[in-house]
Amino acid sequence: MAGDIFGVLTHFEYAMIDITGDLAYLCKIIAAKKSEDSHC
Repeated sequence: MAGDIFGVLTHFEYAMIDITGDLAYLCKIIAAKKSEDSHC
C-alpha cells in the first residue's frame, strides 16, 4: 500500500513532505489525487 501512496506523488511533493513531516499534508495530496472527499 505504501508503494501505491508514494507512487502518486511527484518528487517535489515527496520532498516537501519529507522536509515538513506533515502527514496531514500527505493525506490532503492523496485525497486530491484520488478526487475523493476523504478525511484523515
